[in-house]
Amino acid sequence: MNRSDRCLASEHPGSRLSAGSKPRFGRRGGRRGGVLILVAFLMVMLLMFGAMIINLSYIQLVDTEMRSATDAAARAAAESLARGDTVEQARLEAKRIAAANQVAGTGLQLSDDDILFGFADSPDTGRATFVVGTDEINAVRIIGRRMDGSQGGNVGVLFRGFLDDEEFTSARTATARIQERDFCLVLDRSGSMASMDGGIPVGGTRHVSRLTALKIACGDFVTVLRETIGREKLAVASYSTLSTRDVPLDFDYEPTERFVSRLNADGMTNIGRGIDDGVALLFDPTRHRTVARPILVVMTDGIHNQSRDPELAAREAMAAHPNLLIHTVTFSSAAEQGRMRRVAAIGNGRHHHAADLTQLRRVFEEIARTAGTSLIE
Repeated sequence: MNRSDRCLASEHPGSRLSAGSKPRFGRRGGRRGGVLILVAFLMVMLLMFGAMIINLSYIQLVDTEMRSATDAAARAAAESLARGDTVEQARLEAKRIAAANQVAGTGLQLSDDDILFGFADSPDTGRATFVVGTDEINAVRIIGRRMDGSQGGNVGVLFRGFLDDEEFTSARTATARIQERDFCLVLDRSGSMASMDGGIPVGGTRHVSRLTALKIACGDFVTVLRETIGREKLAVASYSTLSTRDVPLDFDYEPTERFVSRLNADGMTNIGRGIDDGVALLFDPTRHRTVARPILVVMTDGIHNQSRDPELAAREAMAAHPNLLIHTVTFSSAAEQGRMRRVAAIGNGRHHHAADLTQLRRVFEEIARTAGTSLIE
Protein backbone atom coordinates (compact mmCIF):
# COMPACT_ATOMS: atom_id res chain seq x y z
CA MET A 1 0.00 0.00 0.00
CA ASN A 2 1.43 3.30 -1.03
CA ARG A 3 1.24 6.44 0.95
CA SER A 4 -1.82 7.87 -0.77
CA ASP A 5 -3.78 4.67 -0.24
CA ARG A 6 -2.87 4.62 3.42
CA CYS A 7 -4.07 8.18 3.80
CA LEU A 8 -7.37 7.35 2.10
CA ALA A 9 -7.87 4.34 4.31
CA SER A 10 -7.07 6.32 7.44
CA GLU A 11 -9.63 8.98 6.50
CA HIS A 12 -12.32 6.31 5.85
CA PRO A 13 -11.49 3.46 8.18
CA GLY A 14 -14.85 1.64 7.68
CA SER A 15 -14.73 1.85 3.92
CA ARG A 16 -13.83 -1.03 1.67
CA LEU A 17 -14.00 1.04 -1.48
CA SER A 18 -11.20 0.07 -3.75
CA ALA A 19 -9.52 2.52 -6.00
CA GLY A 20 -11.26 1.10 -9.09
CA SER A 21 -14.83 0.66 -7.69
CA LYS A 22 -17.78 2.93 -8.70
CA PRO A 23 -20.13 4.62 -6.21
CA ARG A 24 -23.71 3.22 -5.89
CA PHE A 25 -25.49 6.53 -5.39
CA GLY A 26 -26.69 6.69 -9.01
CA ARG A 27 -28.62 3.36 -8.89
CA ARG A 28 -30.24 4.22 -5.55
CA GLY A 29 -31.39 7.57 -6.95
CA GLY A 30 -32.84 5.84 -10.02
CA ARG A 31 -35.02 3.59 -7.85
CA ARG A 32 -36.26 6.61 -5.93
CA GLY A 33 -37.31 8.28 -9.21
CA GLY A 34 -39.23 5.18 -10.30
CA VAL A 35 -41.13 5.04 -7.00
CA LEU A 36 -42.06 8.70 -7.30
CA ILE A 37 -43.45 8.15 -10.78
CA LEU A 38 -45.46 5.16 -9.54
CA VAL A 39 -46.81 7.12 -6.57
CA ALA A 40 -47.77 10.02 -8.83
CA PHE A 41 -49.58 7.64 -11.21
CA LEU A 42 -51.44 5.99 -8.31
CA MET A 43 -52.42 9.38 -6.91
CA VAL A 44 -53.89 10.39 -10.25
CA MET A 45 -55.81 7.12 -10.48
CA LEU A 46 -57.03 7.53 -6.91
CA LEU A 47 -58.24 11.04 -7.64
CA MET A 48 -60.01 9.87 -10.79
CA PHE A 49 -61.64 7.01 -8.94
CA GLY A 50 -62.69 9.32 -6.10
CA ALA A 51 -64.15 11.82 -8.55
CA MET A 52 -66.17 9.06 -10.24
CA ILE A 53 -67.49 7.86 -6.88
CA ILE A 54 -68.48 11.42 -5.91
CA ASN A 55 -70.24 11.93 -9.24
CA LEU A 56 -72.18 8.68 -8.89
CA SER A 57 -73.10 9.52 -5.29
CA TYR A 58 -74.29 12.94 -6.45
CA ILE A 59 -76.50 11.34 -9.08
CA GLN A 60 -78.04 9.14 -6.38
CA LEU A 61 -78.53 12.16 -4.10
CA VAL A 62 -80.32 14.11 -6.83
CA ASP A 63 -82.59 11.12 -7.47
CA THR A 64 -83.44 10.96 -3.76
CA GLU A 65 -84.14 14.69 -3.69
CA MET A 66 -86.38 14.35 -6.73
CA ARG A 67 -88.34 11.55 -5.07
CA SER A 68 -88.84 13.60 -1.90
CA ALA A 69 -89.90 16.69 -3.85
CA THR A 70 -92.46 14.88 -6.00
CA ASP A 71 -93.87 12.99 -3.01
CA ALA A 72 -94.28 16.22 -1.04
CA ALA A 73 -95.90 18.03 -3.97
CA ALA A 74 -98.36 15.18 -4.61
CA ARG A 75 -99.38 15.03 -0.96
CA ALA A 76 -99.78 18.81 -0.76
CA ALA A 77 -102.05 18.90 -3.81
CA ALA A 78 -104.17 15.99 -2.56
CA GLU A 79 -104.52 17.59 0.87
CA SER A 80 -105.60 20.82 -0.81
CA LEU A 81 -108.34 18.95 -2.66
CA ALA A 82 -109.38 17.23 0.57
CA ARG A 83 -109.85 20.65 2.21
CA GLY A 84 -112.31 21.56 -0.50
CA ASP A 85 -109.97 23.69 -2.62
CA THR A 86 -110.41 23.93 -6.38
CA VAL A 87 -108.17 22.11 -8.85
CA GLU A 88 -106.42 25.38 -9.64
CA GLN A 89 -105.72 26.03 -5.95
CA ALA A 90 -104.38 22.49 -5.59
CA ARG A 91 -102.14 23.03 -8.63
CA LEU A 92 -100.69 26.20 -7.12
CA GLU A 93 -100.08 24.38 -3.83
CA ALA A 94 -98.21 21.61 -5.64
CA LYS A 95 -95.98 24.16 -7.34
CA ARG A 96 -95.33 25.99 -4.08
CA ILE A 97 -94.32 22.87 -2.19
CA ALA A 98 -92.21 21.57 -5.08
CA ALA A 99 -90.30 24.87 -5.27
CA ALA A 100 -89.60 24.65 -1.54
CA ASN A 101 -87.80 21.31 -2.04
CA GLN A 102 -84.24 21.43 -3.37
CA VAL A 103 -83.22 19.24 -6.31
CA ALA A 104 -79.57 19.68 -7.31
CA GLY A 105 -79.35 22.93 -5.39
CA THR A 106 -82.51 24.62 -6.70
CA GLY A 107 -86.20 24.28 -6.00
CA LEU A 108 -88.09 21.87 -8.24
CA GLN A 109 -90.06 23.80 -10.86
CA LEU A 110 -93.31 22.25 -12.10
CA SER A 111 -95.29 23.22 -15.17
CA ASP A 112 -99.04 22.71 -15.49
CA ASP A 113 -98.36 19.63 -17.64
CA ASP A 114 -96.41 18.09 -14.75
CA ILE A 115 -99.51 18.11 -12.48
CA LEU A 116 -102.27 15.68 -13.42
CA PHE A 117 -105.64 15.30 -11.68
CA GLY A 118 -107.76 12.20 -11.92
CA PHE A 119 -109.34 9.26 -10.13
CA ALA A 120 -107.52 6.45 -8.33
CA ASP A 121 -109.47 3.38 -7.35
CA SER A 122 -109.19 1.62 -3.99
CA PRO A 123 -108.84 -2.12 -4.58
CA ASP A 124 -108.88 -4.42 -1.56
CA THR A 125 -105.88 -6.20 -3.04
CA GLY A 126 -103.36 -5.30 -5.70
CA ARG A 127 -102.17 -1.98 -6.98
CA ALA A 128 -104.40 1.07 -7.42
CA THR A 129 -104.91 2.45 -10.93
CA PHE A 130 -104.94 6.14 -11.83
CA VAL A 131 -107.08 7.58 -14.63
CA VAL A 132 -106.45 11.17 -15.73
CA GLY A 133 -109.19 13.75 -16.24
CA THR A 134 -112.31 12.01 -14.96
CA ASP A 135 -115.36 13.81 -13.59
CA GLU A 136 -114.66 12.40 -10.14
CA ILE A 137 -111.25 13.59 -8.91
CA ASN A 138 -109.64 12.10 -5.82
CA ALA A 139 -105.94 11.89 -6.71
CA VAL A 140 -103.02 13.91 -8.06
CA ARG A 141 -100.01 12.73 -10.05
CA ILE A 142 -96.80 14.78 -10.06
CA ILE A 143 -94.14 14.30 -12.75
CA GLY A 144 -90.85 15.75 -11.52
CA ARG A 145 -88.19 16.25 -14.20
CA ARG A 146 -84.71 17.68 -14.61
CA MET A 147 -83.94 17.13 -18.29
CA ASP A 148 -83.98 18.84 -21.66
CA GLY A 149 -87.31 20.60 -22.06
CA SER A 150 -88.03 20.85 -18.33
CA GLN A 151 -87.85 24.15 -16.50
CA GLY A 152 -84.69 23.22 -14.61
CA GLY A 153 -82.93 21.50 -17.49
CA ASN A 154 -80.31 18.77 -17.14
CA VAL A 155 -78.13 18.45 -14.04
CA GLY A 156 -74.36 18.87 -14.34
CA VAL A 157 -72.01 16.44 -12.62
CA LEU A 158 -69.70 17.80 -9.94
CA PHE A 159 -66.43 16.65 -11.57
CA ARG A 160 -66.34 16.87 -15.35
CA GLY A 161 -64.24 14.59 -17.55
CA PHE A 162 -64.56 11.47 -15.39
CA LEU A 163 -67.78 10.11 -16.91
CA ASP A 164 -68.83 9.83 -20.54
CA ASP A 165 -71.50 12.51 -20.01
CA GLU A 166 -71.02 15.77 -18.14
CA GLU A 167 -74.78 16.11 -17.53
CA PHE A 168 -77.49 13.70 -16.43
CA THR A 169 -81.27 13.62 -16.14
CA SER A 170 -83.51 12.86 -13.18
CA ALA A 171 -87.23 12.06 -13.31
CA ARG A 172 -89.72 10.75 -10.75
CA THR A 173 -93.48 10.26 -10.63
CA ALA A 174 -95.57 10.39 -7.45
CA THR A 175 -99.33 9.89 -7.09
CA ALA A 176 -101.25 10.76 -3.93
CA ARG A 177 -104.86 9.84 -3.28
CA ILE A 178 -107.29 11.31 -0.80
CA GLN A 179 -107.71 8.65 1.84
CA GLU A 180 -111.20 7.27 2.07
CA ARG A 181 -112.78 7.41 5.52
CA ASP A 182 -115.55 5.67 7.41
CA PHE A 183 -117.09 7.61 10.32
CA CYS A 184 -119.12 6.66 13.33
CA LEU A 185 -120.62 9.45 15.41
CA VAL A 186 -120.96 8.48 19.07
CA LEU A 187 -123.51 10.95 20.47
CA ASP A 188 -124.41 11.86 24.04
CA ARG A 189 -128.19 11.74 24.69
CA SER A 190 -128.00 11.85 28.49
CA GLY A 191 -130.36 14.05 30.54
CA SER A 192 -127.91 16.96 30.75
CA MET A 193 -128.20 17.44 26.99
CA ALA A 194 -131.63 19.00 27.64
CA SER A 195 -129.96 22.01 29.34
CA MET A 196 -130.96 25.24 27.60
CA ASP A 197 -127.48 26.69 27.21
CA GLY A 198 -126.56 25.28 23.80
CA GLY A 199 -126.17 28.68 22.17
CA ILE A 200 -128.20 30.91 19.86
CA PRO A 201 -128.67 29.78 16.25
CA VAL A 202 -128.02 32.17 13.39
CA GLY A 203 -131.05 34.43 13.07
CA GLY A 204 -132.43 33.31 16.43
CA THR A 205 -132.93 35.22 19.65
CA ARG A 206 -133.04 32.48 22.27
CA HIS A 207 -130.70 29.78 23.47
CA VAL A 208 -131.46 26.27 22.31
CA SER A 209 -130.77 23.07 24.23
CA ARG A 210 -127.45 21.30 23.98
CA LEU A 211 -129.20 18.48 22.16
CA THR A 212 -130.63 20.87 19.57
CA ALA A 213 -127.19 22.37 19.10
CA LEU A 214 -125.81 18.86 18.53
CA LYS A 215 -128.50 18.17 15.92
CA ILE A 216 -127.52 21.34 14.04
CA ALA A 217 -123.82 20.42 14.18
CA CYS A 218 -124.53 16.88 12.93
CA GLY A 219 -126.45 18.40 10.03
CA ASP A 220 -123.36 20.46 9.17
CA PHE A 221 -121.23 17.33 9.40
CA VAL A 222 -123.40 15.49 6.87
CA THR A 223 -123.45 18.51 4.55
CA VAL A 224 -119.65 18.64 4.48
CA LEU A 225 -119.37 14.91 3.80
CA ARG A 226 -121.63 15.35 0.79
CA GLU A 227 -119.35 18.10 -0.51
CA THR A 228 -115.98 16.41 -0.01
CA ILE A 229 -114.21 14.64 -2.84
CA GLY A 230 -113.62 11.39 -0.96
CA ARG A 231 -116.25 8.70 -0.43
CA GLU A 232 -117.22 8.16 3.21
CA LYS A 233 -119.55 5.82 4.98
CA LEU A 234 -121.32 7.03 8.12
CA ALA A 235 -122.79 5.27 11.17
CA VAL A 236 -124.27 6.46 14.46
CA ALA A 237 -124.20 5.11 18.01
CA SER A 238 -125.71 6.98 20.95
CA TYR A 239 -125.57 6.58 24.70
CA SER A 240 -127.06 7.63 28.00
CA THR A 241 -127.35 5.06 30.79
CA LEU A 242 -127.11 2.41 28.10
CA SER A 243 -125.71 2.56 24.60
CA THR A 244 -127.32 1.61 21.29
CA ARG A 245 -126.15 0.94 17.74
CA ASP A 246 -128.55 3.17 15.89
CA VAL A 247 -127.48 3.55 12.23
CA PRO A 248 -125.27 1.02 10.44
CA LEU A 249 -122.32 2.07 8.30
CA ASP A 250 -123.54 3.25 4.89
CA PHE A 251 -122.94 5.68 2.03
CA ASP A 252 -126.54 6.84 2.43
CA TYR A 253 -126.68 9.63 5.02
CA GLU A 254 -130.44 10.03 5.16
CA PRO A 255 -130.91 7.38 7.89
CA THR A 256 -128.44 9.31 10.03
CA GLU A 257 -130.33 12.57 9.48
CA ARG A 258 -133.66 10.96 10.39
CA PHE A 259 -132.29 9.33 13.52
CA VAL A 260 -130.52 12.44 14.82
CA SER A 261 -133.64 14.57 14.29
CA ARG A 262 -135.57 12.25 16.67
CA LEU A 263 -132.99 12.14 19.47
CA ASN A 264 -134.27 12.74 23.02
CA ALA A 265 -132.26 13.53 26.15
CA ASP A 266 -132.62 11.27 29.20
CA GLY A 267 -130.59 9.14 31.59
CA MET A 268 -126.99 8.96 32.80
CA THR A 269 -123.67 9.14 30.90
CA ASN A 270 -122.02 5.90 29.79
CA ILE A 271 -119.28 7.04 27.42
CA GLY A 272 -117.37 3.76 27.57
CA ARG A 273 -120.29 1.72 26.24
CA GLY A 274 -120.82 4.31 23.53
CA ILE A 275 -117.23 3.76 22.38
CA ASP A 276 -117.75 -0.01 22.37
CA ASP A 277 -120.85 0.24 20.17
CA GLY A 278 -119.23 2.79 17.87
CA VAL A 279 -116.28 0.47 17.27
CA ALA A 280 -118.63 -2.45 16.63
CA LEU A 281 -120.43 -0.43 13.95
CA LEU A 282 -117.19 0.65 12.27
CA PHE A 283 -115.86 -2.89 12.09
CA ASP A 284 -119.09 -4.67 11.20
CA PRO A 285 -117.68 -7.35 8.86
CA THR A 286 -120.57 -6.92 6.41
CA ARG A 287 -119.94 -3.16 6.01
CA HIS A 288 -116.34 -2.44 7.01
CA ARG A 289 -113.98 -1.36 4.19
CA THR A 290 -110.31 -2.23 4.53
CA VAL A 291 -109.38 0.61 2.14
CA ALA A 292 -111.00 3.26 4.37
CA ARG A 293 -109.65 4.78 7.58
CA PRO A 294 -112.10 4.06 10.45
CA ILE A 295 -112.76 7.19 12.52
CA LEU A 296 -114.73 7.43 15.74
CA VAL A 297 -116.10 10.84 16.81
CA VAL A 298 -117.09 10.69 20.49
CA MET A 299 -119.14 13.65 21.75
CA THR A 300 -120.17 14.39 25.34
CA ASP A 301 -121.46 17.33 27.37
CA GLY A 302 -120.85 15.91 30.81
CA ILE A 303 -118.98 13.54 33.09
CA HIS A 304 -118.82 9.78 32.66
CA ASN A 305 -120.73 8.20 35.55
CA GLN A 306 -121.45 4.59 34.55
CA SER A 307 -119.56 1.31 34.71
CA ARG A 308 -117.53 1.19 31.48
CA ASP A 309 -114.36 3.32 31.70
CA PRO A 310 -113.98 5.24 28.40
CA GLU A 311 -110.17 5.19 28.60
CA LEU A 312 -110.19 1.41 29.02
CA ALA A 313 -112.67 1.10 26.14
CA ALA A 314 -110.38 3.21 23.94
CA ARG A 315 -107.28 1.18 24.84
CA GLU A 316 -109.03 -2.10 24.07
CA ALA A 317 -110.34 -0.71 20.78
CA MET A 318 -106.88 0.44 19.69
CA ALA A 319 -105.33 -2.89 20.65
CA ALA A 320 -107.85 -4.71 18.45
CA HIS A 321 -107.81 -2.14 15.61
CA PRO A 322 -104.50 -0.21 15.42
CA ASN A 323 -105.70 1.72 12.35
CA LEU A 324 -108.61 3.24 14.28
CA LEU A 325 -108.66 7.00 14.89
CA ILE A 326 -110.61 8.44 17.83
CA HIS A 327 -111.54 12.14 17.98
CA THR A 328 -113.33 13.50 21.03
CA VAL A 329 -115.61 16.54 21.35
CA THR A 330 -116.62 18.12 24.64
CA PHE A 331 -119.51 20.59 24.78
CA SER A 332 -120.24 23.03 27.65
CA SER A 333 -118.14 23.93 30.68
CA ALA A 334 -119.48 20.92 32.57
CA ALA A 335 -117.84 18.43 30.20
CA GLU A 336 -114.96 16.31 31.46
CA GLN A 337 -112.27 17.69 29.17
CA GLY A 338 -109.29 16.02 30.85
CA ARG A 339 -110.65 12.50 30.48
CA MET A 340 -111.77 13.05 26.90
CA ARG A 341 -108.39 14.54 26.02
CA ARG A 342 -106.79 11.32 27.27
CA VAL A 343 -109.23 9.21 25.24
CA ALA A 344 -108.25 11.12 22.09
CA ALA A 345 -104.56 10.65 22.88
CA ILE A 346 -105.08 6.90 23.28
CA GLY A 347 -106.89 6.85 19.93
CA ASN A 348 -104.19 8.90 18.10
CA GLY A 349 -106.81 11.56 17.46
CA ARG A 350 -107.56 15.11 18.54
CA HIS A 351 -109.65 16.53 21.35
CA HIS A 352 -111.91 19.47 20.52
CA HIS A 353 -113.82 21.62 23.00
CA ALA A 354 -116.81 23.76 22.05
CA ALA A 355 -118.26 26.31 24.45
CA ASP A 356 -121.31 27.18 22.33
CA LEU A 357 -123.24 26.30 19.20
CA THR A 358 -121.00 28.29 16.86
CA GLN A 359 -117.89 26.48 18.07
CA LEU A 360 -119.62 23.09 18.01
CA ARG A 361 -120.61 23.56 14.38
CA ARG A 362 -117.06 24.60 13.49
CA VAL A 363 -115.62 21.52 15.23
CA PHE A 364 -117.90 19.07 13.41
CA GLU A 365 -117.21 20.73 10.07
CA GLU A 366 -113.45 20.61 10.67
CA ILE A 367 -113.52 16.90 11.52
CA ALA A 368 -115.58 16.17 8.40
CA ARG A 369 -113.18 18.12 6.18
CA THR A 370 -109.92 16.78 7.56
CA ALA A 371 -108.98 13.90 5.31
CA GLY A 372 -105.65 12.15 5.15
CA THR A 373 -103.75 11.27 2.00
CA SER A 374 -101.77 8.23 0.93
CA LEU A 375 -99.11 7.76 -1.71
CA ILE A 376 -100.07 5.04 -4.17
CA GLU A 377 -97.10 5.46 -6.52
